[in-house]
Amino acid sequence: MAVCYCDGSPDDCETDCDGNGTTDDCENLADHDGNGVADACETIGVNYCTGAPSSAGVGARILALGSEVVADNDLTLVATDLPNSVFGLFFFGSTRIQVPFGDGFRCVGGSVWRLQPPVNSGGNGTALRNVDLSANPAAGRIIPGATTTFQFWFRDTQGGPAGFNLTDATEVIWQ
Repeated sequence: MAVCYCDGSPDDCETDCDGNGTTDDCENLADHDGNGVADACETIGVNYCTGAPSSAGVGARILALGSEVVADNDLTLVATDLPNSVFGLFFFGSTRIQVPFGDGFRCVGGSVWRLQPPVNSGGNGTALRNVDLSANPAAGRIIPGATTTFQFWFRDTQGGPAGFNLTDATEVIWQ
């Protein structure tokens, strides 16, 4: 059995799946979808755009977890660093953009579809949505070879004059 050390010395159990320079054994990685795998180790897609500061402080972030293989039908979207107990919507489109919108930036363009119903960020400022790729609105739009951009739009009446903000965005190229 290997012994893992948090001293940076190389051994076979010191992985760094989130690439932040700290081994996985030495940090407390979040598992928002509760599947026993650290989110940083199962993130798909590439984040882009800007999550503007909100009443929660830092800009909110979005993660796409699961598999980029459409046939696996394994996609969970997670929005983090949100104000507590606010409602919002995950949505997706086909194009990267960055335009001012509300108190932040809309980063998803082209044809845009909302993932209903709205979800609440709860007491920990985190919203989750499991996406069924075989059901509307994803069916026929999220297909092998397609590129899809995702973002979360949330109420933030304490954060700025518009009363709503958005996370950064992530782009997934489907197989």
